[in-house]
Amino acid sequence: MFVGDCQDSREETTAVGAKLLYVIGKSCYTHKGEKLLNWDLFGPFVISLLFPLVVYLPIAGDHNGTQSVAFSLFFLFIWLLAFIAALNASLVGTYLGCLPTVSIVIYGIFPICLASIPSKFLPFFARVIVVSAATIYALLVSKKTLEAHVVKDRWVMAYQPIVFMYITAGVLIVFNS
Repeated sequence: MFVGDCQDSREETTAVGAKLLYVIGKSCYTHKGEKLLNWDLFGPFVISLLFPLVVYLPIAGDHNGTQSVAFSLFFLFIWLLAFIAALNASLVGTYLGCLPTVSIVIYGIFPICLASIPSKFLPFFARVIVVSAATIYALLVSKKTLEAHVVKDRWVMAYQPIVFMYITAGVLIVFNS
């Protein structure tokens, strides 16, 4: 029943990689994130595992217990806020379901995840610039993707939890590195 072969795993991994490159590339913004509408949960799961792992990279001398708690809380933060944003968008009036919205929100956080890698090695002011640019890009991509699928007068209300999530993730990266 749940048995799949390696070909299925390879296809899913390739599809997730293609979507991640699509989110980073210019075509996601210009095409209003059309490929993200074909939602999946494997990609958001990978991103939600990768993001806390990159943000809380093991540092010599840190306690393992606090890092695992921080990892768990950040993983929970991503999924909980994505579901809250999706539920809010559904209640406000979106033409998408809850799970496609969760997928779009979590795929949209990937540029911030990428910005957290070089921010580990940058001084504070450069870190602020890099993470701010990635956060703004992530906000623009998710806005462009969702604005066509939300009732026109209500897109600001649907977008507020996403803005909160992305800015909070950016602040956590800036002050944690």
